Amino acid sequence: MNVKRNVAIALAAGAGAAWFAAATPAIPPRDIPAAPAAIDKTGAALQHEVDRLHERLRPDAAPRAAVRNPFAFHRTARDAARAPSIAAASVDSSAPTASTPVEPPLTLSGLAEDAGAVRTAILSASGQVFLVHDGDTLTIGTVSYVVNSVTANGVELRNVADGAIRRLRLP
Repeated sequence: MNVKRNVAIALAAGAGAAWFAAATPAIPPRDIPAAPAAIDKTGAALQHEVDRLHERLRPDAAPRAAVRNPFAFHRTARDAARAPSIAAASVDSSAPTASTPVEPPLTLSGLAEDAGAVRTAILSASGQVFLVHDGDTLTIGTVSYVVNSVTANGVELRNVADGAIRRLRLP
């Protein structure tokens, strides 16, 4: 009976498996979805736009030389325009020799006045800023100046070596 019982169990298990297989729906094979085609179209459109922008942004001319140095104190485009003529003048053979003293570049940046009517001139030279009053001595390199007077719109300096007067006005 042992054999009969084992055969009956095997047949029942086989019939249950067949019934279970018939009850589950068949899964169709996977098809390639149509969505990548839409993504490909979007990618192609994006690549077209990128190529168009590259064409538009392509430089036609070389970049210009820098006109001003943001790290230099009070340098203007006018100074840059004057620079080639100054360089050409220094190379010129008819230029004065070292016997004539060269005045340092000195500019009047501003004026200030205290409540007690004491005026202060704000001068700049060689990347430095000087605050001077009447009677102060100012030395720039090898040239020394004495401040004769600070007026409402300028300053008057006297060269200590030769007594020449130099007047600086606000622009």
